[in-house]
Amino acid sequence: MQIQTIKTVKIEQFHEVIDKDKFQQLVEDMKENGWNGRPLVVIDCGGEYSALTGSHRLAAAREAELYEIPCAVVDHGTMFENYNITVSDLKCPSYIMAMLEEYDVEAAELYSEDVD
Repeated sequence: MQIQTIKTVKIEQFHEVIDKDKFQQLVEDMKENGWNGRPLVVIDCGGEYSALTGSHRLAAAREAELYEIPCAVVDHGTMFENYNITVSDLKCPSYIMAMLEEYDVEAAELYSEDVD
């Protein structure tokens, strides 16, 4: 796993904002203090990134006009070749955790902090 600063426009959100209050609090905090917290866990998809965590933080960063944010880029290797993945699997934290633990223990630890 590598921590990199990545442009927010290059990151695909895992899901839309669900908790509007949480989102608004994050926006206000980011406008005042910038990014403050854990990096997002993302998978490099050839110069574009898919976020596994932090949908609210990513949306708030965009709203607060932060153009780059810290991301933990998963060293996924052949992770997806060994799993028959469906869209519903990617919505299951325990499924994602199993994949991450096998291929990138550090990323799995960051992921678990967001899921718990």
